[in-house]
Amino acid sequence: MIAAENHALPLTDLASGLGAEPGHAADFAAGPRRVRLLSSDPAVIGYATTALRPAHVPSDSDAGGRPPDAVCLAVTLDPRRLNRLTAPAGEPAEPLPLHGGRRGLAVPLSAADGFRLVRMSGRADRFVTDAGAGSVLYAGRRDDPRSLTEPAALLTALLTALAAQDGPVLAGTAIGTAAGAALLLDTGEGTAAATVPLLHEHGHALLAWSSVQLTRDPGLPGGLRLRGLPSPCELPVSLLRRIRPLARHVCLADHPDLAAPGTASRSPRGTVEFTPDELAEALGCHLLEQAPLALLVGPRGISPQTALREAARASAVRFPAWHGIGATPPALDDTALTEESDTCPCVTVDDYDAVAARTVAGELARRRLTGTVPDRPDAANWPRSPLSGRWVAVMEHRRLSRGMRLERWQTRAVPAGTVHELMTTPAAPPADSDRVDEVSYLGFVEFTGGLLAVGDAVHEADGTLLGHVLGFDDTHLPNHMNVILLSEDRRTGRQRGLLPGGELHVIAPADARAAIATVGEAR
Repeated sequence: MIAAENHALPLTDLASGLGAEPGHAADFAAGPRRVRLLSSDPAVIGYATTALRPAHVPSDSDAGGRPPDAVCLAVTLDPRRLNRLTAPAGEPAEPLPLHGGRRGLAVPLSAADGFRLVRMSGRADRFVTDAGAGSVLYAGRRDDPRSLTEPAALLTALLTALAAQDGPVLAGTAIGTAAGAALLLDTGEGTAAATVPLLHEHGHALLAWSSVQLTRDPGLPGGLRLRGLPSPCELPVSLLRRIRPLARHVCLADHPDLAAPGTASRSPRGTVEFTPDELAEALGCHLLEQAPLALLVGPRGISPQTALREAARASAVRFPAWHGIGATPPALDDTALTEESDTCPCVTVDDYDAVAARTVAGELARRRLTGTVPDRPDAANWPRSPLSGRWVAVMEHRRLSRGMRLERWQTRAVPAGTVHELMTTPAAPPADSDRVDEVSYLGFVEFTGGLLAVGDAVHEADGTLLGHVLGFDDTHLPNHMNVILLSEDRRTGRQRGLLPGGELHVIAPADARAAIATVGEAR
Protein backbone atom coordinates (compact mmCIF):
# COMPACT_ATOMS: atom_id res chain seq x y z
CA MET A 1 0.00 0.00 0.00
CA ILE A 2 1.18 3.54 -0.60
CA ALA A 3 1.80 5.55 2.53
CA ALA A 4 -0.60 8.42 1.85
CA GLU A 5 -4.13 8.66 0.56
CA ASN A 6 -4.01 12.39 -0.12
CA HIS A 7 -1.57 12.02 -3.03
CA ALA A 8 1.23 13.76 -1.09
CA LEU A 9 3.84 11.72 -2.94
CA PRO A 10 7.35 12.74 -3.95
CA LEU A 11 6.45 12.35 -7.62
CA THR A 12 3.40 14.59 -7.13
CA ASP A 13 5.79 17.32 -5.95
CA LEU A 14 7.99 16.63 -8.97
CA ALA A 15 4.99 17.02 -11.32
CA SER A 16 4.01 20.26 -9.58
CA GLY A 17 7.55 21.57 -10.02
CA LEU A 18 7.19 20.99 -13.74
CA GLY A 19 4.01 23.08 -13.79
CA ALA A 20 1.50 20.20 -13.93
CA GLU A 21 -0.96 19.67 -11.09
CA PRO A 22 -2.43 16.11 -11.24
CA GLY A 23 -5.84 17.09 -9.93
CA HIS A 24 -7.99 14.48 -11.68
CA ALA A 25 -8.21 10.90 -10.40
CA ALA A 26 -9.66 7.45 -11.11
CA ASP A 27 -9.11 4.01 -9.58
CA PHE A 28 -8.61 0.71 -11.40
CA ALA A 29 -8.45 -2.82 -9.98
CA ALA A 30 -7.45 -6.36 -10.90
CA GLY A 31 -8.83 -8.65 -8.24
CA PRO A 32 -7.76 -7.25 -4.86
CA ARG A 33 -5.00 -5.10 -6.41
CA ARG A 34 -5.67 -1.42 -7.08
CA VAL A 35 -3.91 1.37 -8.96
CA ARG A 36 -4.89 5.05 -8.84
CA LEU A 37 -4.43 7.23 -11.91
CA LEU A 38 -3.80 10.94 -11.32
CA SER A 39 -3.53 13.37 -14.19
CA SER A 40 -3.37 17.01 -15.03
CA ASP A 41 -5.51 16.34 -18.11
CA PRO A 42 -9.13 15.14 -17.72
CA ALA A 43 -8.95 13.64 -21.21
CA VAL A 44 -6.31 11.18 -19.99
CA ILE A 45 -8.67 10.04 -17.22
CA GLY A 46 -11.54 9.78 -19.70
CA TYR A 47 -9.55 7.68 -22.15
CA ALA A 48 -8.28 5.32 -19.45
CA THR A 49 -11.73 4.75 -17.92
CA THR A 50 -13.06 3.97 -21.41
CA ALA A 51 -10.18 1.78 -22.54
CA LEU A 52 -10.07 -0.12 -19.24
CA ARG A 53 -13.73 0.04 -18.31
CA PRO A 54 -13.90 -3.53 -16.91
CA ALA A 55 -11.11 -2.60 -14.47
CA HIS A 56 -12.42 0.85 -13.58
CA VAL A 57 -13.64 1.21 -9.99
CA PRO A 58 -16.43 3.81 -9.68
CA SER A 59 -15.79 6.36 -6.97
CA ASP A 60 -19.08 5.51 -5.24
CA SER A 61 -18.30 1.78 -4.95
CA ASP A 62 -17.85 0.10 -1.58
CA ALA A 63 -14.10 -0.18 -2.17
CA GLY A 64 -13.72 3.31 -3.61
CA GLY A 65 -11.97 4.68 -0.52
CA ARG A 66 -9.42 1.88 -0.08
CA PRO A 67 -5.79 3.03 -0.45
CA PRO A 68 -4.26 1.89 -3.74
CA ASP A 69 -1.30 -0.46 -4.08
CA ALA A 70 0.36 1.87 -6.57
CA VAL A 71 -0.17 5.32 -8.10
CA CYS A 72 0.29 6.28 -11.73
CA LEU A 73 0.68 10.00 -12.45
CA ALA A 74 0.23 11.21 -16.02
CA VAL A 75 1.04 14.77 -17.07
CA THR A 76 1.38 16.53 -20.40
CA LEU A 77 4.09 19.16 -20.75
CA ASP A 78 5.45 21.53 -23.33
CA PRO A 79 8.85 20.47 -24.77
CA ARG A 80 10.80 22.93 -22.63
CA ARG A 81 9.43 21.59 -19.35
CA LEU A 82 9.64 17.99 -20.56
CA ASN A 83 13.34 18.39 -21.30
CA ARG A 84 13.92 19.27 -17.66
CA LEU A 85 13.44 15.57 -16.90
CA THR A 86 17.00 14.64 -17.82
CA ALA A 87 19.45 12.48 -15.93
CA PRO A 88 22.82 13.94 -14.94
CA ALA A 89 25.54 13.45 -17.52
CA GLY A 90 27.64 10.38 -17.06
CA GLU A 91 25.04 8.28 -15.25
CA PRO A 92 25.22 4.66 -16.47
CA ALA A 93 22.09 3.45 -18.29
CA GLU A 94 20.47 0.12 -17.47
CA PRO A 95 18.45 -1.81 -20.10
CA LEU A 96 14.88 -2.21 -18.90
CA PRO A 97 12.18 -4.48 -20.37
CA LEU A 98 8.92 -2.57 -20.63
CA HIS A 99 5.30 -3.62 -21.02
CA GLY A 100 4.28 -4.98 -24.39
CA GLY A 101 7.72 -6.45 -25.00
CA ARG A 102 9.25 -2.99 -25.53
CA ARG A 103 12.60 -1.96 -24.10
CA GLY A 104 13.91 1.22 -22.54
CA LEU A 105 16.87 2.59 -20.67
CA ALA A 106 16.76 3.50 -16.97
CA VAL A 107 19.11 5.89 -15.20
CA PRO A 108 19.03 7.54 -11.74
CA LEU A 109 17.44 10.97 -11.95
CA SER A 110 19.56 12.17 -9.05
CA ALA A 111 21.73 10.68 -6.36
CA ALA A 112 19.46 11.81 -3.52
CA ASP A 113 15.81 11.30 -4.42
CA GLY A 114 15.86 7.64 -5.45
CA PHE A 115 13.93 8.36 -8.67
CA ARG A 116 14.79 6.53 -11.87
CA LEU A 117 14.23 7.98 -15.31
CA VAL A 118 13.11 5.61 -18.06
CA ARG A 119 13.19 6.51 -21.73
CA MET A 120 12.65 4.66 -25.00
CA SER A 121 14.79 5.20 -28.03
CA GLY A 122 13.50 7.83 -30.44
CA ARG A 123 10.70 9.06 -28.16
CA ALA A 124 10.31 12.32 -26.29
CA ASP A 125 8.01 11.01 -23.55
CA ARG A 126 9.50 9.49 -20.43
CA PHE A 127 8.73 7.73 -17.17
CA VAL A 128 9.99 8.41 -13.67
CA THR A 129 9.66 5.63 -11.09
CA ASP A 130 9.68 5.81 -7.31
CA ALA A 131 9.55 2.17 -6.26
CA GLY A 132 9.78 3.07 -2.58
CA ALA A 133 6.48 4.97 -2.74
CA GLY A 134 4.91 2.63 -5.30
CA SER A 135 4.43 5.34 -7.91
CA VAL A 136 5.26 6.06 -11.55
CA LEU A 137 5.14 9.42 -13.32
CA TYR A 138 4.46 9.43 -17.04
CA ALA A 139 5.35 12.73 -18.77
CA GLY A 140 4.38 13.23 -22.39
CA ARG A 141 4.37 16.07 -24.89
CA ARG A 142 1.11 17.96 -25.21
CA ASP A 143 1.10 17.58 -29.00
CA ASP A 144 1.82 13.82 -28.97
CA PRO A 145 -1.22 11.49 -29.26
CA ARG A 146 0.69 8.93 -27.19
CA SER A 147 0.28 11.22 -24.19
CA LEU A 148 -3.40 10.26 -24.21
CA THR A 149 -3.02 6.49 -24.68
CA GLU A 150 0.25 5.60 -22.96
CA PRO A 151 -1.08 6.07 -19.38
CA ALA A 152 -3.71 3.39 -20.03
CA ALA A 153 -0.98 1.02 -21.24
CA LEU A 154 1.06 1.82 -18.12
CA LEU A 155 -1.99 1.12 -15.93
CA THR A 156 -2.35 -2.27 -17.61
CA ALA A 157 1.29 -3.07 -16.89
CA LEU A 158 1.06 -2.01 -13.25
CA LEU A 159 -2.15 -3.95 -12.61
CA THR A 160 -0.69 -7.06 -14.23
CA ALA A 161 2.55 -6.79 -12.24
CA LEU A 162 0.60 -6.37 -9.00
CA ALA A 163 -1.73 -9.26 -9.84
CA ALA A 164 1.30 -11.46 -10.50
CA GLN A 165 2.00 -11.29 -6.76
CA ASP A 166 -1.22 -13.25 -6.14
CA GLY A 167 -0.91 -16.08 -8.65
CA PRO A 168 0.20 -17.13 -12.13
CA VAL A 169 -0.55 -14.73 -14.99
CA LEU A 170 -0.74 -16.43 -18.37
CA ALA A 171 -0.66 -15.18 -21.93
CA GLY A 172 -3.90 -16.31 -23.49
CA THR A 173 -7.53 -15.64 -24.23
CA ALA A 174 -10.45 -16.75 -22.07
CA ILE A 175 -13.86 -17.16 -23.70
CA GLY A 176 -17.11 -18.82 -22.64
CA THR A 177 -19.84 -18.01 -20.16
CA ALA A 178 -20.06 -17.16 -16.47
CA ALA A 179 -20.59 -20.90 -15.83
CA GLY A 180 -17.25 -21.85 -17.39
CA ALA A 181 -14.68 -20.67 -19.92
CA ALA A 182 -12.08 -22.05 -22.29
CA LEU A 183 -8.51 -20.84 -21.88
CA LEU A 184 -6.70 -20.57 -25.22
CA LEU A 185 -3.05 -20.69 -24.16
CA ASP A 186 -0.83 -18.32 -26.13
CA THR A 187 2.68 -19.71 -26.41
CA GLY A 188 3.84 -16.87 -28.65
CA GLU A 189 1.84 -16.92 -31.88
CA GLY A 190 -1.32 -15.13 -30.71
CA THR A 191 -4.92 -16.36 -30.64
CA ALA A 192 -6.82 -13.61 -32.50
CA ALA A 193 -7.66 -15.68 -35.59
CA ALA A 194 -9.58 -18.16 -33.40
CA THR A 195 -10.84 -15.70 -30.80
CA VAL A 196 -12.69 -13.36 -33.16
CA PRO A 197 -14.75 -16.16 -34.82
CA LEU A 198 -15.58 -17.55 -31.37
CA LEU A 199 -16.99 -14.17 -30.38
CA HIS A 200 -18.55 -13.21 -33.71
CA GLU A 201 -19.92 -16.48 -35.09
CA HIS A 202 -20.39 -18.61 -31.99
CA GLY A 203 -21.74 -16.01 -29.57
CA HIS A 204 -19.40 -16.50 -26.62
CA ALA A 205 -18.48 -13.89 -24.04
CA LEU A 206 -14.98 -12.44 -23.65
CA LEU A 207 -13.23 -12.81 -20.30
CA ALA A 208 -9.65 -11.88 -21.21
CA TRP A 209 -7.98 -10.94 -24.46
CA SER A 210 -4.27 -11.48 -23.83
CA SER A 211 -3.64 -11.83 -20.07
CA VAL A 212 -5.51 -14.05 -17.65
CA GLN A 213 -4.84 -15.02 -14.05
CA LEU A 214 -5.27 -18.59 -12.86
CA THR A 215 -6.32 -18.90 -9.23
CA ARG A 216 -7.51 -21.65 -6.91
CA ASP A 217 -11.12 -21.76 -5.81
CA PRO A 218 -11.93 -24.76 -3.60
CA GLY A 219 -15.64 -24.07 -4.05
CA LEU A 220 -15.52 -24.99 -7.76
CA PRO A 221 -15.74 -28.57 -9.06
CA GLY A 222 -12.44 -28.20 -10.91
CA GLY A 223 -10.85 -26.02 -8.25
CA LEU A 224 -9.53 -23.38 -10.69
CA ARG A 225 -10.88 -19.96 -11.63
CA LEU A 226 -9.92 -17.56 -14.43
CA ARG A 227 -9.76 -13.81 -13.86
CA GLY A 228 -9.38 -11.49 -16.80
CA LEU A 229 -6.71 -8.79 -16.60
CA PRO A 230 -7.10 -5.48 -18.44
CA SER A 231 -5.47 -5.42 -21.84
CA PRO A 232 -6.19 -3.86 -25.23
CA CYS A 233 -7.35 -6.07 -28.09
CA GLU A 234 -4.84 -5.88 -30.94
CA LEU A 235 -6.19 -7.35 -34.17
CA PRO A 236 -4.32 -7.90 -37.44
CA VAL A 237 -5.60 -5.67 -40.22
CA SER A 238 -5.88 -8.78 -42.41
CA LEU A 239 -8.42 -10.21 -39.95
CA LEU A 240 -10.50 -7.03 -40.08
CA ARG A 241 -10.89 -7.48 -43.83
CA ARG A 242 -12.57 -10.83 -43.23
CA ILE A 243 -14.77 -9.71 -40.33
CA ARG A 244 -16.60 -6.67 -41.69
CA PRO A 245 -18.27 -5.66 -38.38
CA LEU A 246 -14.77 -4.96 -37.09
CA ALA A 247 -13.83 -2.86 -40.11
CA ARG A 248 -16.89 -0.68 -39.58
CA HIS A 249 -15.43 0.38 -36.22
CA VAL A 250 -12.14 1.53 -37.73
CA CYS A 251 -11.25 4.90 -39.21
CA LEU A 252 -10.78 3.92 -42.86
CA ALA A 253 -8.57 6.96 -43.45
CA ASP A 254 -5.98 5.28 -41.22
CA HIS A 255 -6.35 1.93 -43.01
CA PRO A 256 -7.28 2.56 -46.67
CA ASP A 257 -6.87 -1.12 -47.57
CA LEU A 258 -10.02 -1.84 -45.56
CA ALA A 259 -12.14 0.51 -47.65
CA ALA A 260 -12.12 -1.65 -50.78
CA PRO A 261 -11.03 -5.16 -49.83
CA GLY A 262 -11.94 -6.60 -53.22
CA THR A 263 -9.53 -4.35 -55.08
CA ALA A 264 -6.59 -4.25 -52.69
CA SER A 265 -3.51 -5.54 -54.47
CA ARG A 266 -1.51 -6.37 -51.39
CA SER A 267 -2.18 -7.94 -48.03
CA PRO A 268 -2.65 -5.25 -45.39
CA ARG A 269 -0.20 -5.31 -42.54
CA GLY A 270 -0.09 -4.05 -39.00
CA THR A 271 -2.61 -4.19 -36.20
CA VAL A 272 -5.57 -2.16 -35.00
CA GLU A 273 -6.18 -1.69 -31.30
CA PHE A 274 -9.66 -2.07 -29.85
CA THR A 275 -10.72 -1.58 -26.27
CA PRO A 276 -12.60 -4.59 -24.85
CA ASP A 277 -15.81 -2.53 -24.98
CA GLU A 278 -15.23 -1.62 -28.62
CA LEU A 279 -14.62 -5.26 -29.51
CA ALA A 280 -17.73 -6.36 -27.64
CA GLU A 281 -19.85 -3.74 -29.37
CA ALA A 282 -18.48 -4.60 -32.82
CA LEU A 283 -19.00 -8.35 -32.42
CA GLY A 284 -22.15 -8.27 -30.29
CA CYS A 285 -20.63 -10.20 -27.39
CA HIS A 286 -20.59 -9.75 -23.61
CA LEU A 287 -17.71 -9.08 -21.23
CA LEU A 288 -17.08 -11.22 -18.15
CA GLU A 289 -14.95 -10.51 -15.07
CA GLN A 290 -14.22 -14.10 -14.04
CA ALA A 291 -15.34 -17.66 -14.66
CA PRO A 292 -14.43 -21.24 -13.69
CA LEU A 293 -11.84 -22.93 -15.88
CA ALA A 294 -13.76 -25.48 -17.96
CA LEU A 295 -11.44 -26.26 -20.89
CA LEU A 296 -7.74 -25.88 -21.71
CA VAL A 297 -6.81 -25.30 -25.35
CA GLY A 298 -3.20 -25.58 -26.48
CA PRO A 299 -1.01 -26.26 -29.50
CA ARG A 300 -0.85 -29.81 -30.77
CA GLY A 301 2.32 -31.67 -29.96
CA ILE A 302 2.99 -30.36 -26.45
CA SER A 303 1.45 -31.34 -23.14
CA PRO A 304 -1.03 -29.04 -21.39
CA GLN A 305 1.46 -28.48 -18.56
CA THR A 306 4.17 -27.46 -21.03
CA ALA A 307 1.72 -25.10 -22.75
CA LEU A 308 0.82 -23.57 -19.39
CA ARG A 309 4.48 -22.92 -18.58
CA GLU A 310 5.17 -21.43 -22.01
CA ALA A 311 2.13 -19.16 -21.63
CA ALA A 312 3.52 -18.02 -18.26
CA ARG A 313 6.89 -17.28 -19.86
CA ALA A 314 5.24 -15.33 -22.68
CA SER A 315 3.35 -13.26 -20.09
CA ALA A 316 6.59 -12.50 -18.23
CA VAL A 317 8.08 -11.06 -21.42
CA ARG A 318 5.05 -8.86 -22.07
CA PHE A 319 4.47 -7.61 -18.53
CA PRO A 320 7.61 -7.56 -16.36
CA ALA A 321 7.53 -5.90 -12.97
CA TRP A 322 7.95 -2.15 -13.22
CA HIS A 323 11.19 -1.46 -11.30
CA GLY A 324 10.15 -2.99 -8.02
CA ILE A 325 6.40 -2.36 -8.31
CA GLY A 326 4.60 -5.67 -8.34
CA ALA A 327 6.19 -8.85 -9.66
CA THR A 328 7.10 -10.28 -13.01
CA PRO A 329 4.63 -13.10 -13.81
CA PRO A 330 6.48 -16.09 -12.36
CA ALA A 331 7.29 -19.34 -14.05
CA LEU A 332 4.51 -21.83 -13.52
CA ASP A 333 6.39 -23.98 -11.03
CA ASP A 334 3.42 -24.41 -8.70
CA THR A 335 3.24 -28.20 -8.68
CA ALA A 336 -0.13 -28.33 -6.95
CA LEU A 337 -1.63 -25.92 -9.47
CA THR A 338 -0.36 -27.83 -12.47
CA GLU A 339 -1.61 -31.07 -10.93
CA GLU A 340 -5.06 -29.53 -10.53
CA SER A 341 -4.97 -28.45 -14.17
CA ASP A 342 -4.40 -32.11 -15.08
CA THR A 343 -8.03 -32.78 -14.21
CA CYS A 344 -9.30 -30.08 -16.60
CA PRO A 345 -10.50 -31.26 -20.03
CA CYS A 346 -8.03 -30.32 -22.76
CA VAL A 347 -8.12 -30.08 -26.54
CA THR A 348 -5.24 -29.39 -28.91
CA VAL A 349 -5.30 -27.50 -32.20
CA ASP A 350 -2.86 -27.22 -35.09
CA ASP A 351 -3.23 -23.43 -35.32
CA TYR A 352 -5.41 -20.78 -33.77
CA ASP A 353 -7.68 -20.24 -36.76
CA ALA A 354 -11.32 -20.66 -37.83
CA VAL A 355 -10.97 -24.46 -37.63
CA ALA A 356 -9.78 -24.17 -34.05
CA ALA A 357 -12.68 -21.82 -33.31
CA ARG A 358 -15.18 -24.46 -34.48
CA THR A 359 -13.43 -27.12 -32.39
CA VAL A 360 -13.51 -25.01 -29.24
CA ALA A 361 -17.10 -23.92 -29.89
CA GLY A 362 -18.13 -27.56 -30.23
CA GLU A 363 -16.42 -28.51 -26.97
CA LEU A 364 -18.08 -25.63 -25.12
CA ALA A 365 -21.47 -26.43 -26.64
CA ARG A 366 -21.10 -30.06 -25.58
CA ARG A 367 -20.62 -28.80 -22.03
CA ARG A 368 -23.52 -26.34 -22.44
CA LEU A 369 -21.14 -23.42 -21.99
CA THR A 370 -22.21 -21.27 -24.89
CA GLY A 371 -23.91 -17.99 -25.54
CA THR A 372 -24.79 -19.01 -29.06
CA VAL A 373 -28.34 -18.50 -30.27
CA PRO A 374 -29.34 -22.16 -30.67
CA ASP A 375 -30.67 -23.60 -33.91
CA ARG A 376 -32.74 -26.21 -32.04
CA PRO A 377 -35.36 -25.64 -29.35
CA ASP A 378 -34.44 -26.41 -25.75
CA ALA A 379 -37.44 -25.85 -23.49
CA ALA A 380 -35.20 -26.01 -20.40
CA ASN A 381 -34.01 -22.52 -21.34
CA TRP A 382 -37.51 -21.05 -21.76
CA PRO A 383 -39.11 -19.06 -18.94
CA ARG A 384 -42.49 -20.76 -18.49
CA SER A 385 -45.64 -20.33 -16.48
CA PRO A 386 -46.32 -23.06 -13.89
CA LEU A 387 -48.36 -26.00 -15.16
CA SER A 388 -50.52 -28.10 -12.87
CA GLY A 389 -53.59 -30.26 -13.03
CA ARG A 390 -55.94 -32.56 -11.12
CA TRP A 391 -56.68 -36.25 -11.52
CA VAL A 392 -60.10 -36.86 -13.06
CA ALA A 393 -59.63 -40.64 -13.31
CA VAL A 394 -57.13 -43.06 -11.75
CA MET A 395 -56.16 -46.19 -13.68
CA GLU A 396 -54.97 -49.61 -12.54
CA HIS A 397 -53.69 -51.67 -15.48
CA ARG A 398 -50.36 -52.38 -17.13
CA ARG A 399 -49.46 -53.42 -20.71
CA LEU A 400 -46.24 -55.22 -21.68
CA SER A 401 -46.58 -54.87 -25.47
CA ARG A 402 -48.54 -51.66 -25.97
CA GLY A 403 -46.57 -50.55 -29.07
CA MET A 404 -46.86 -46.79 -28.52
CA ARG A 405 -44.84 -44.52 -30.81
CA LEU A 406 -42.98 -41.49 -29.48
CA GLU A 407 -43.62 -38.45 -31.63
CA ARG A 408 -40.58 -36.41 -32.68
CA TRP A 409 -41.90 -33.28 -30.95
CA GLN A 410 -40.08 -32.16 -27.81
CA THR A 411 -42.85 -29.86 -26.56
CA ARG A 412 -46.66 -29.83 -26.53
CA ALA A 413 -49.03 -26.98 -25.80
CA VAL A 414 -51.71 -27.99 -23.27
CA PRO A 415 -54.81 -25.74 -23.41
CA ALA A 416 -56.54 -25.02 -20.12
CA GLY A 417 -59.25 -27.56 -19.31
CA THR A 418 -57.98 -30.26 -21.65
CA VAL A 419 -57.64 -33.82 -20.36
CA HIS A 420 -54.69 -36.10 -21.20
CA GLU A 421 -53.62 -39.62 -20.23
CA LEU A 422 -50.45 -40.22 -18.19
CA MET A 423 -48.48 -43.46 -17.95
CA THR A 424 -44.95 -44.57 -17.07
CA THR A 425 -42.39 -46.80 -18.73
CA PRO A 426 -39.30 -48.17 -16.94
CA ALA A 427 -36.91 -47.77 -19.88
CA ALA A 428 -36.60 -45.63 -22.97
CA PRO A 429 -36.52 -47.33 -26.37
CA PRO A 430 -33.15 -47.86 -28.10
CA ALA A 431 -31.68 -44.92 -30.01
CA ASP A 432 -32.82 -46.37 -33.34
CA SER A 433 -36.42 -46.94 -32.22
CA ASP A 434 -39.41 -44.89 -31.07
CA ARG A 435 -41.50 -47.86 -29.85
CA VAL A 436 -42.60 -48.05 -26.20
CA ASP A 437 -44.08 -51.39 -25.11
CA GLU A 438 -44.22 -51.69 -21.32
CA VAL A 439 -46.43 -49.01 -19.77
CA SER A 440 -48.09 -48.69 -16.36
CA TYR A 441 -51.18 -46.48 -16.52
CA LEU A 442 -51.57 -43.68 -13.98
CA GLY A 443 -54.75 -41.93 -15.06
CA PHE A 444 -56.31 -38.91 -16.77
CA VAL A 445 -55.42 -35.35 -15.78
CA GLU A 446 -57.25 -32.09 -16.44
CA PHE A 447 -54.56 -29.41 -16.93
CA THR A 448 -54.66 -25.71 -16.05
CA GLY A 449 -52.98 -24.76 -19.34
CA GLY A 450 -49.36 -24.29 -20.33
CA LEU A 451 -46.51 -26.20 -21.95
CA LEU A 452 -45.24 -29.74 -21.49
CA ALA A 453 -41.68 -30.55 -22.59
CA VAL A 454 -39.48 -33.62 -22.74
CA GLY A 455 -37.44 -33.70 -19.52
CA ASP A 456 -40.08 -31.98 -17.36
CA ALA A 457 -40.48 -33.45 -13.88
CA VAL A 458 -44.04 -34.48 -12.94
CA HIS A 459 -44.84 -34.57 -9.21
CA GLU A 460 -47.74 -35.47 -6.98
CA ALA A 461 -49.15 -32.77 -4.70
CA ASP A 462 -46.87 -33.88 -1.83
CA GLY A 463 -43.77 -33.60 -4.02
CA THR A 464 -43.40 -37.30 -4.82
CA LEU A 465 -41.84 -37.68 -8.25
CA LEU A 466 -43.97 -39.61 -10.73
CA GLY A 467 -41.37 -39.43 -13.50
CA HIS A 468 -39.82 -37.26 -16.20
CA VAL A 469 -41.56 -36.67 -19.52
CA LEU A 470 -40.05 -39.06 -22.06
CA GLY A 471 -42.30 -38.11 -24.93
CA PHE A 472 -45.79 -38.03 -26.41
CA ASP A 473 -47.97 -40.54 -28.27
CA ASP A 474 -50.75 -39.10 -30.47
CA THR A 475 -52.68 -42.33 -31.07
CA HIS A 476 -55.89 -41.06 -29.51
CA LEU A 477 -55.84 -37.47 -30.80
CA PRO A 478 -57.93 -35.40 -31.18
CA ASN A 479 -59.62 -36.93 -28.13
CA HIS A 480 -56.56 -36.86 -25.86
CA MET A 481 -52.79 -37.17 -25.86
CA ASN A 482 -50.76 -39.90 -24.17
CA VAL A 483 -47.96 -38.44 -22.00
CA ILE A 484 -45.29 -41.07 -21.31
CA LEU A 485 -43.14 -40.62 -18.20
CA LEU A 486 -39.79 -42.29 -17.62
CA SER A 487 -39.76 -43.98 -14.18
CA GLU A 488 -38.36 -47.19 -12.74
CA ASP A 489 -41.41 -47.35 -10.47
CA ARG A 490 -43.78 -49.79 -12.24
CA ARG A 491 -46.78 -49.16 -9.98
CA THR A 492 -50.08 -48.09 -11.53
CA GLY A 493 -52.12 -45.11 -10.41
CA ARG A 494 -54.25 -47.20 -8.04
CA GLN A 495 -51.15 -48.87 -6.58
CA ARG A 496 -49.60 -45.46 -5.91
CA GLY A 497 -52.71 -44.33 -4.05
CA LEU A 498 -53.62 -41.54 -6.45
CA LEU A 499 -57.14 -40.15 -5.98
CA PRO A 500 -59.54 -38.23 -8.24
CA GLY A 501 -59.30 -34.53 -7.43
CA GLY A 502 -55.70 -34.86 -6.27
CA GLU A 503 -53.26 -32.32 -7.62
CA LEU A 504 -50.33 -32.80 -9.97
CA HIS A 505 -47.51 -30.35 -10.71
CA VAL A 506 -45.16 -30.10 -13.68
CA ILE A 507 -41.75 -28.62 -12.85
CA ALA A 508 -39.16 -27.43 -15.34
CA PRO A 509 -36.41 -26.08 -13.03
CA ALA A 510 -33.40 -24.21 -14.35
CA ASP A 511 -31.21 -27.09 -13.21
CA ALA A 512 -33.32 -29.75 -14.97
CA ARG A 513 -30.52 -30.27 -17.50
CA ALA A 514 -29.41 -33.44 -15.74
CA ALA A 515 -32.84 -34.98 -16.16
CA ILE A 516 -33.03 -33.93 -19.80
CA ALA A 517 -29.55 -35.30 -20.47
CA THR A 518 -30.55 -38.60 -18.86
CA VAL A 519 -33.63 -38.85 -21.06
CA GLY A 520 -31.67 -37.85 -24.16
CA GLU A 521 -28.96 -40.44 -23.51
CA ALA A 522 -31.55 -43.12 -22.85
CA ARG A 523 -33.30 -42.33 -26.13
